Amino acid sequence: MSFAFGAPAPAPAPAPSAPSAPAPSALAAAPLAPTSTATATATLPNARALFYALDETVQRGDVVDDATTSTLEDALEHVARACETYGPTRAASAEALRGGSVEYGGKTLRVSATTAKVATECARRLRLDETQTYVLLRRALDESEMPRPSEATEEVVREVMRFYFRERLGTIKCAHALLSRTSGDASSGADGDAWERAVTKMLDLGFEENVWRALDRHMSGASASGPEGASPEDAAAWAGQTLEETVALLEVLFLLYYNRVKCKPEMFMKLARMFEKGALRRAPAAAIELESHAPQAHVNAFTEDIRALCNVTLIAAMDLENLVDRFSGKSLNAHGFLEATVLKSITEMMEKWQSDAAHGPTLLAWSTFLTLLPVDAEYMPGGFSIEIMTQKANECGLSALSHLLDAEQLRGEDATVTLHKSVLKNMFSTILAAYDMLPVHRLPTHDLNQILSVLRKLLAHQPVLCEQFWGGAREDGQEAPLFALLEGCRERFPYDSAPLLRVLAAFSEGHRAAECALAYIAQLPTVALPVPSPDIMQQGLKPSEDAVMDVESGFASGSVTAIHRLTSPYIPGGFIEAGMSGLAIDMGTQTTPLIVWAAPADGLHLCLTRLSLLASAGLSRELTTSESDELDATTLFLSKVLTHAPSFARPMLSCDVSESVPKGSPTDILTGLSLALHVRSKSLHTEQSIQSTATVLQALSALAAAEPTRTVAEVLEAPLLSGTPGTGVPGLIRAIRDSESRLGEYPLTLAVLSLVETLLQHGGLGDKLEALVDHVLQEIAVRHVQWRYRHKAEKWIVHAAVQRIIYQIFTPRHGDFAIRLRDKVLSYLINDKAICFGSFAPLVYDAASLRKLHEEGGAPRTEEVTALEEAIATVLRSIPLIVYHAGDNFGGVLERMLLIETSNNGAPFASSIASYAGYPYAAACFPLALPALVPLCAAANAVPMAATLDRQDRAEILSSMQHMFKHADLDAVCDIADLLSAGIANQPEWVATLLVPEKEPEEERPASLPAPTASGALAAPTTPTNALAPTTPTTQPPPTPPLPTKTKKTVEGALALVWDILEDTTKIRSQSPRCLAALLRMLDALWRRQPLLIESIQTLKVKDVELWKRLATCVDQPEKEVTPPAVAHSLSAASSVLSLFAIEAESSMNALDGTSSATFNAQVREWCANSRISSWIDTCLSHESCALSRQKTQFAAQAFVLQCISVLEREDMSAKRSPLMADATLQWMCGKIRDALLSHASAKDLRASGASNVAILEAVAREAATQSPSSIMSADAVHRLVQAARDMHVEAVAFAPAPLSVAGTAEYGESYLYDSYWIRVATGCVGSNADDQWGAPEGALADMGRAMSAQLAETCLLSSITDAQSSAICSLSSFIAAAAFGELPKMHAGVFTQPASTTTGAPKTLLDGLSRDSRRDLVLNVAERLQKIIVTDSASMPSYVSPLANEMATLLSVVTQLWSVSVSSASPQTPAENDFEPVQRVILVVSTVLAPRTSASGSPSREAASLVNPLLTAMLFAIRAWRAGMQSAKTVQPSYELGQSALPLIPLICQAAAGDSGTNNAKASTTSSVALMLLADIASDLLPTSALLQVLSTYKIMPALRPATGDDDVDSVTIAALNTCLSLSKSDQGAEILLASDTVRLLAILCVESNKAERHNTTNHDIYCSALRVTAMLAGSPLAVHSVDVGADLVRFCAALEARMLAALAPKEITLATLKEVEVTALFFSRLASTFGAQWQVSSPEGQMRCRVACVSFLRWFAAPQVVGGLRCPRKTRADETLAAKPPATRATQAWFQATARGDSVREPTSPLIGTAPHGSPIADASTRKTGNAYSEAVAVALYRAARAACDFLAVFPRAVDQAALGFDVTASLRDQCDALSCDDLTSSPANADESALVAALDGLKSAASKIERLEASSLKPSDARADGSPRPRVAASSPFA
Repeated sequence: MSFAFGAPAPAPAPAPSAPSAPAPSALAAAPLAPTSTATATATLPNARALFYALDETVQRGDVVDDATTSTLEDALEHVARACETYGPTRAASAEALRGGSVEYGGKTLRVSATTAKVATECARRLRLDETQTYVLLRRALDESEMPRPSEATEEVVREVMRFYFRERLGTIKCAHALLSRTSGDASSGADGDAWERAVTKMLDLGFEENVWRALDRHMSGASASGPEGASPEDAAAWAGQTLEETVALLEVLFLLYYNRVKCKPEMFMKLARMFEKGALRRAPAAAIELESHAPQAHVNAFTEDIRALCNVTLIAAMDLENLVDRFSGKSLNAHGFLEATVLKSITEMMEKWQSDAAHGPTLLAWSTFLTLLPVDAEYMPGGFSIEIMTQKANECGLSALSHLLDAEQLRGEDATVTLHKSVLKNMFSTILAAYDMLPVHRLPTHDLNQILSVLRKLLAHQPVLCEQFWGGAREDGQEAPLFALLEGCRERFPYDSAPLLRVLAAFSEGHRAAECALAYIAQLPTVALPVPSPDIMQQGLKPSEDAVMDVESGFASGSVTAIHRLTSPYIPGGFIEAGMSGLAIDMGTQTTPLIVWAAPADGLHLCLTRLSLLASAGLSRELTTSESDELDATTLFLSKVLTHAPSFARPMLSCDVSESVPKGSPTDILTGLSLALHVRSKSLHTEQSIQSTATVLQALSALAAAEPTRTVAEVLEAPLLSGTPGTGVPGLIRAIRDSESRLGEYPLTLAVLSLVETLLQHGGLGDKLEALVDHVLQEIAVRHVQWRYRHKAEKWIVHAAVQRIIYQIFTPRHGDFAIRLRDKVLSYLINDKAICFGSFAPLVYDAASLRKLHEEGGAPRTEEVTALEEAIATVLRSIPLIVYHAGDNFGGVLERMLLIETSNNGAPFASSIASYAGYPYAAACFPLALPALVPLCAAANAVPMAATLDRQDRAEILSSMQHMFKHADLDAVCDIADLLSAGIANQPEWVATLLVPEKEPEEERPASLPAPTASGALAAPTTPTNALAPTTPTTQPPPTPPLPTKTKKTVEGALALVWDILEDTTKIRSQSPRCLAALLRMLDALWRRQPLLIESIQTLKVKDVELWKRLATCVDQPEKEVTPPAVAHSLSAASSVLSLFAIEAESSMNALDGTSSATFNAQVREWCANSRISSWIDTCLSHESCALSRQKTQFAAQAFVLQCISVLEREDMSAKRSPLMADATLQWMCGKIRDALLSHASAKDLRASGASNVAILEAVAREAATQSPSSIMSADAVHRLVQAARDMHVEAVAFAPAPLSVAGTAEYGESYLYDSYWIRVATGCVGSNADDQWGAPEGALADMGRAMSAQLAETCLLSSITDAQSSAICSLSSFIAAAAFGELPKMHAGVFTQPASTTTGAPKTLLDGLSRDSRRDLVLNVAERLQKIIVTDSASMPSYVSPLANEMATLLSVVTQLWSVSVSSASPQTPAENDFEPVQRVILVVSTVLAPRTSASGSPSREAASLVNPLLTAMLFAIRAWRAGMQSAKTVQPSYELGQSALPLIPLICQAAAGDSGTNNAKASTTSSVALMLLADIASDLLPTSALLQVLSTYKIMPALRPATGDDDVDSVTIAALNTCLSLSKSDQGAEILLASDTVRLLAILCVESNKAERHNTTNHDIYCSALRVTAMLAGSPLAVHSVDVGADLVRFCAALEARMLAALAPKEITLATLKEVEVTALFFSRLASTFGAQWQVSSPEGQMRCRVACVSFLRWFAAPQVVGGLRCPRKTRADETLAAKPPATRATQAWFQATARGDSVREPTSPLIGTAPHGSPIADASTRKTGNAYSEAVAVALYRAARAACDFLAVFPRAVDQAALGFDVTASLRDQCDALSCDDLTSSPANADESALVAALDGLKSAASKIERLEASSLKPSDARADGSPRPRVAASSPFA
């Protein structure tokens, strides 16, 4: 549509209007409304909302919904009356307003005094009914969201006036929408019937007459200046509105006569008089009024548009087509004008018209009409003459039609423009026939040029009309004159080729038409040559009997025959064969006669030949006028056909004219056009020269797509385009500055931009192209907004071309040049403010600005807005690519303009982008707005989007979401999901306002307008409801007038929309699996953003049962998916749900307060029950793996590239040049590979034996094509070259980067891994091989390219499924691990800890329902699946490991642990042989997977490194499950078999244990620990230690042990290794492994280094204690005694750390940490003394004694518990505080338990650490005082453990010594404490593990103390004994710490 207005904001629903009496038509007082008084106020439908509903229905191709149909039917009367419903001012309405209530729509509305005053003033200014004005005021305020005004300010009046004007135009556009959809276009069924009924009813209501009256009011001048007394500003607004309505009404009237009704003669007369008086004779009155308020060009454009529409409407009303059909016999329909009185009246009227350009088209049409009538027809008036009309037609001539076609209203490709030009084309065709303008050869040159000029303008941008011509050229009577014109021009070809080429260029709009034109010129039946010279004429021609031939004068006429072969410069390289007949025709006195020879010719070849000759001549001299015209016509024709049928560029490039042109001349079209560019760009001072040069560049741009390499090499060398990077292109700068800017048109610039875009799109590279890109960005992008433009739309057309170049630059492509260019342009955008702003300039216009531009109206403004919207769309397409390529470099000017502010502190461009999202009426940019915001959300970490986008922007985004969800636009819903996912991940605060919007604050609003009544009265709701909601009639009496109410705006959030669309997940999956996957991916991201977005999640959790039910249905896979992408997206959806379930399961298991969802838990248990998981895995993995396909594709790509290289070499060696590759980068890379292969030594050997380069490359290509992965390569030269090609990875040439989605990733599909379509384009494949007309042949590489593309597509599809499978399996692993959270062992500091079992009887995990047998089967299934995947991977490449295999390995680890736990916890134990099969399967799979991928040294391959940890973990727990069963004689042999299966893995396990498994630091500690534990379990249960040690003797198993560094990754390795070593050291097998690995020495070094480090470092202290404990355990091993070296190392180690150890036994304060070191120190002394006591005694007797004395001192202090004053035990860590908050775990209350309890209750900092309690401390009897807390209890337990270790050490020695004697009192005290604690009911039945451990410590302490007592009694005589030997009384022991 060629007129437009702004889109409304969310508007009230359009509702039906009540039938009312037609308003009077007098307009004296109120120009745009009737002035007479009506008895009732007519109701007003919301016309604009109705129009947009109708228009959207048409655009989307949907069926009209019931609500729209109902609204349309009720509003038809208002539409049919053409704005006459708007009534004039009425006293009754004014009085009602002043009274405070009005009757409207059958209801009484209460109106406040303030609003009534405002409405009355607005009504006075508008001269409109007061009640209607009140309604318009309310609606205008709601739409603009203005506050309720207290007075009629100018702003308020203007807003109401604007709204009123737009509603009037909306009414007319509703009629236009109805008439645009012809009866033939209407869809079948109820939709089409409803549409037809509406049009019929509208016509029955007198629509035609009403339109005439409305036009008459406007053209009479009554509405030119608005109401009487209007201000100048108001008058200008009324004038502009009048002109817009006039244009709109004329468009409607044209459509009415085009396809609906036949214009009656009476109406034609009225229209003609009205048009002549109001528009054709003079400028419209409104235009005259507007001249003083608007630019003259704007006013003139309106005038010309109105005149053009008046002429076109009158011509359509004449119905010339019906007249021609009637006379040709195709139609028998009567014509209404064929009456004598009618013909006479119309003729007499038009004879009085002026013969000027304004009247000319109509005069010409009527004269043609009369000319067609037979003179003797009965309807011809008597004495009637058409001479005057013929004279007027001659005076106007075709120049009048040419002038008409220059109108803005007839420009562009709009559907209405096509209808206009269709009428004019039929008129033009009729003129050619009626006035006998044919044959062409008799036409004067001027007349012929004029005809061709009109034809060009008529068919410009009209592919439909061109195809219509070619379709009916030989049959349709309407097309016959045009075909005769074409044939007449053909008869002059090639002597005068310009006319034919110009006609064919005009008829070449559109692909089909261009093909027809090419087919026509390629099969010419004749050639026209001038009569030869007299001598040749006399000897070479023979005239026929009736022919005339005068040799002397050179005249000939009639048929002639060639006697000899004739040549001519007009057919270079061709000739006329002897015997050929011809027809000599007289061309007139001014032209040489021609002979049309009946010789078939290829006109295209002749055309290219002439191009070569003319271009060569133009370089050396000035071309003549005829030569210049021929060159222009040739380039115009080539440009047209190549632009519209680009697939024919390749055959044209293959056309070689070298035999037809002199040596040195261009031999093909590319060289010829390149030379023509040189010729045409010599002088660019005129509009014609600029246009001619631009035409040449347009043709070259089309050729560049087929031959980019040569285009860069030849075309860019032209002086016009030549430049160097960084310095610009001087020729273009001068052309723009000196020529195009002066003219205000930029065809040359646009052509250059198109050429650059094409070259970039097809892999162009080189400095010349880079220089052009620099020119585009530094010159055009920066300055184009400041240029002068004749047509404003061209500014945005230029910008769109610039932005398309930027888009091509950032599109992922091959090659270093593309990467370098992207980085360079990105640098410009980030650092150069001018370039950045120029590149995004259209974004300055937000949606409000677009709406305002629309409202200005007029064809020029419409064209500008359309171009602007397209420019915005190109920017929006580029933004994701730019931002994603920037990555971490996103910032600088680019970030500032997009997210912070633009120039002059303007709003950021992101705000404009958001506004487009809420403006669906800008069809070009609306769907691209949300995708453009996705990367900004993903990259805007430093700039919060909440600060970038305000409340209004968020409202626009939500509005867009609602629109897309409403229409179920699933592709758009995917974009919304991606936007929300990006926002959730990076901008949670901002996205929260979209997910669940805040309610707007309450505000007082007037009472709502009434709902429609039964009579169809219009309601005007104040809240933004469904604009097309159905209304319910009411017959009840009017209610009490409502009072003003407080309303709260609520907007549906994104989560609510998502919830609604997920109501039927099966339906969405069937329609768009991609959409379902995107929505669920968003929900998964939302769940991961807890707790930040917990409120949003809670809004969904409220749905509880339905939520989990819907999500669970998405997990199960459909039985059959149609396409691989659908399978991949379904798996992706399942992956997201499982991931979400994993998060929810973990949250549920951690919910200690019982807040977990019982519904969720039940849903999960149901899904996991029985064999559901196994069946899901089977379905998930039921599709073919991509590993073999990838390898097959790799080999196919290698063969393809080598074949391309061989073909390229052959073409280079041949003289003929034909385009091979349509991608310059591909050709360049192939050339590089070719050179590398030919320089290979093997190629040199082959050349030495006589083989040519072509033969060598072809042999290599053939051999590569026959190779397969299993092929064996020999040592011959060809095979060596094939291997060299593989080593160079030549296949990468065919692997173009995959296109990116808006989320910055590749989409599942045919271009998932690679761009599979690119190779088709690069090798010259055309879209279709078959064509009805001709069809362009493909290139030599097309078949190979198509096959390679299909192979790539297949691999991408399989890879899509495989990667989706990997994702789904990964999520399943996470889900199982989370669901079994309380059941699976946890790795902590290198040791797997079993979760504590619950005693409540309640289910511990969500997988309790999964039986042991189901778990066993699950392990078997997963192991089997993994083995199959690995087999497939190995078949593709021996060492290859697919991502799916990695995920399956992780899953195997998880399910094996799950099963192992169930086996271990079984009660009673089951026979181990029952679990042999899964254990064997797991070990076998692990060995099958890892052993072949492990080197002799035990290092895994790079591909298998990630498998080591999960598979070793699976193997570990499988072995533990075996060990958990009852062992018997039946298990001996199976254990041996399992051990033998594990034996190949020992080197790998050792390497992993040493921390060299190839994994990263984060997993190194875990892997090392698992490997160490696995070695211990294998040694313990599967293999004899001797066999294992034999293997271990050559491998290192300990990782590097280091003191604490502060780096968690480094420290965790050491801690994990120590904890694992501690676990291993508890068994003889484990100790033997550690001792064989020199572990003692490593631990000793670690302890020494830790002692040197910071003592207060907690981590370092833990490492020291752990290392010392492991050393002690190894020192006490019975196996250690066999190694003298170990003993010596331990003694030296003890001597080195003696000071630290002695200090540890005398701590300065009592804490858990100090007591831990006391215990491990004493333990080390004990184990060292027990194993290497003698060696220690010999090496360091004094040191040993000091150690004994230190332990004695500690025990003497320990023997006297401080139960009265209490023992201070300060809390040092957060763990201590946590323990202190818990109650004691044991029942021990006496001795040190009482001391620590009392001491922990005294928190005074000044109290002594150990000693008497301060005054006032609580003293209570031990039997009645309750013991403290878990922390004081832990300290007491640690004291007893330390005391036991010290006693064990002293008890080791065979005899006591005086220096280290405890004495009877101390040993007795120790025994008494143990006995006292036994009285606390500990030993009888320990209540828990803590009590059991305490009992063990007490028993050991008592036993050791008794042994010491016996030793001392037997070895020493007590020094304090009485004479009789009895002991003296006990005395209190003094503290050793005082």
